[in-house]
Amino acid sequence: MKIAILGSTSFLGKVLVKRALEEGYEVKTLVRNPDKLGEINGKVEVVQGNYFNREDLEKEVSGIEAVLPTAGPPQRNPQFPEKYEMAKKELVSILEKHNVRR
Repeated sequence: MKIAILGSTSFLGKVLVKRALEEGYEVKTLVRNPDKLGEINGKVEVVQGNYFNREDLEKEVSGIEAVLPTAGPPQRNPQFPEKYEMAKKELVSILEKHNVRR
């Protein structure tokens, strides 16, 4: 099963990616900078882009069966939470369009 993990460069995201790989899932992730993936870079399918860009989210969702969206405002500097809220709504719309139910 191919899954998408959004927010994979965060602490939680990296834990989820590692666990998913251990469990045998194919992982696809959207990141601005693949170097931030560290040791998991090269073990996952990377879509380089921006979480706030609809076209990049479309690329991320294409061909997946489930998504784990962990992206959110940074705890240290939680500016613009409404920006993340809009991105989540955009993501839900894209998931419905691609018939991703999980």
